[in-house]
Amino acid sequence: MKIGKLIYCIAFFTMLTINGFSQPQNKTSDVTAWQKQINEEYSNKVTSPLSMTARAKFTGFEFFKEDAKLKVIATLVINSVKKEVGLKTSSAFILKQTEYGQINFSIEGKKYSLTIYQSPTHLQEKGLEDYLFLPFTDESNGVETYGGGRYIDLKIPEKGNVILVDFNKAYNPYCAYSTGFSCPKVPENNNLPIKILGGVKYVSSH
Repeated sequence: MKIGKLIYCIAFFTMLTINGFSQPQNKTSDVTAWQKQINEEYSNKVTSPLSMTARAKFTGFEFFKEDAKLKVIATLVINSVKKEVGLKTSSAFILKQTEYGQINFSIEGKKYSLTIYQSPTHLQEKGLEDYLFLPFTDESNGVETYGGGRYIDLKIPEKGNVILVDFNKAYNPYCAYSTGFSCPKVPENNNLPIKILGGVKYVSSH
């Protein structure tokens, strides 16, 4: 189910909105539903970033097998002072974001921390006020996954400081598939020194 539109791949010189994905919290089938949804988005001529030729050949993404250990329960530490930063993109455009906080979590007994971001623009849009953006890189980039890193959509928890981060729902920026977009580059502080084999695989022929 669509929950709104996210602004993280921008047509050159013009902000382009893209579809966001819901973040159901507790069902194993959520990942399958998410996979179906992203395939439908890329197949639809209205929402797809693919060229007409590429879209005609598109038969669906290749996904990693769902891995339970990549569904992590993280602790959200909200910044007491939220600093606005400019994220570099694949073009000259600088995307303004607010450093909302950090998520701390463990995978296979090892602890990690990533910064999550909030769009000042989304704060002004009804239905997107609780949207958070998590860009990250890992050791699979350039081999099993897209070299520029991947994104995950999150929402501010309704209560407390616990948030589910499902790396099985990691997806690639539009720039992985088409020219003419300006996509946020992953900040250096958001690199994970392990392989995250979850979400969308990268096949350059798409």
